[in-house]
Amino acid sequence: MMLTKQPFIKALSSLRGGWFRGNSADALAAAMRVGITMPAYAMFKRALVRISGGDELQPIPRWATFTAGALAGCTATVICFPLEVVRTRAAAGCDIDNVAACLVTLADTEGFLSLYGGLVTTLAGVLPFNAIKLASYDFLRDQALRQRMGAARPAPGSAEAQRISLPPATTAAIAAWGGVLAATSCFPLEVVRRRQMMGEFVGLSVPGAIAALSRKEGVAALMAGANLNIVKVAIGNSIGFVLYEAFMDVLQVHGRSPPWEKKRSC
Repeated sequence: MMLTKQPFIKALSSLRGGWFRGNSADALAAAMRVGITMPAYAMFKRALVRISGGDELQPIPRWATFTAGALAGCTATVICFPLEVVRTRAAAGCDIDNVAACLVTLADTEGFLSLYGGLVTTLAGVLPFNAIKLASYDFLRDQALRQRMGAARPAPGSAEAQRISLPPATTAAIAAWGGVLAATSCFPLEVVRRRQMMGEFVGLSVPGAIAALSRKEGVAALMAGANLNIVKVAIGNSIGFVLYEAFMDVLQVHGRSPPWEKKRSC
């Protein structure tokens, strides 16, 4: 039991005085990433349905949800990537705590391209991660509607299905499962991209970086820190999707009823 506790205790000890190091860049990047990803996901789904000649009132094909999730994640990542680099550098001990100053310093000392170091590897992980996460959420949401409504449920992914709200606890649970599935399957890519942001394995392709890390530190290194990441993703996904669904109610997206009208009808 001590063997499993030691790495965790060691990690906590290393954070003394630096629990929130890099938090400014992280919070800004997270807000921008979610703010871009979710609207982009809805936009890409509609666009793919139109391009394929489908009807927006009919179920959205699974291939369209996967592709839309990948494209949405890619869009948000390219826009927010410099902030990801700043967050990683700050968390690793960069002396410059100001986000803007760190961006300028990195560009001046290491060149503008340093702000996109590891972008290819990141995209290689973001594409499947967002495709799995968002498509899994849509699929599990449809299954939750089936459980609640039975045969009366609307067609999966249809506009009518989007108008129905689920309880926050249900939304949190299915979002957590979708996030855990995506995080677990894509974690080796996450490890490699973090290492490349720190200047390791520069110039190597994604498979080449994975092979180099495996040879250098063993295959287990590809999953180092996976447990903590899964917890983080599960919690973040749950909160994010609960707020997303709540704001869809408040803004009456897809003709939903706002919370105050729901309470009045109870």
